[in-house]
Amino acid sequence: MSNYVEKEQDILAHLLGDFDQEDSKVVVPFMPGMEKKLEAKPGDPKAEFLKELRSYVGISEHGGDNKGKEVEMFQKAVDGKAQSEPWCMAAIQHAIKKVEEKLGIKSKIHKSEHCMTVWNLTPKECRLEKPEPGCIVIWQFGATDKGHTGGVESIKKNGRLQTLEGNTGPSNGEVEREGDGFYEKDRSATGTPKMKIKGFLKVF
Repeated sequence: MSNYVEKEQDILAHLLGDFDQEDSKVVVPFMPGMEKKLEAKPGDPKAEFLKELRSYVGISEHGGDNKGKEVEMFQKAVDGKAQSEPWCMAAIQHAIKKVEEKLGIKSKIHKSEHCMTVWNLTPKECRLEKPEPGCIVIWQFGATDKGHTGGVESIKKNGRLQTLEGNTGPSNGEVEREGDGFYEKDRSATGTPKMKIKGFLKVF
């Protein structure tokens, strides 16, 4: 490939979003200017998912790292075991399970407590080019197989994300993946130097 073509691709990636070489796709960011929120409609899977996640705000760890009655309830959602494991994805999986049971439907999100495993094994048809209310966001910690996740409640007028996340902290700075509770967060739509957004997944 010529240097000219490589430079042209770099420019396009800068204008349109982050180019994911592994997945060969351009992730197009949300364009600021209009806030995107989900209208609360009973029986709508996305609305029910966000309502369930919203009910978790304020839950915190008790008795040590990754411990506590509610935290252990989340950890048991996939495999029935609570082993003091990180629980951000476990909380998402618990919310998905509750909606599935309530509405008699199934999500295509892969059943795992590991963020990058969920990203890699969930059908690619669930990947979104830009965030939308009711989806989940996956962050990747550097080039490792470690990550973090949360539900996207809304996209603000400035393009930032309002998210609902477990196993994080109260700060809106660096994306904290080993926190103490479940919080409503204000996040960049691209991530941070340490925690880049890998992508977005449609849950329902």
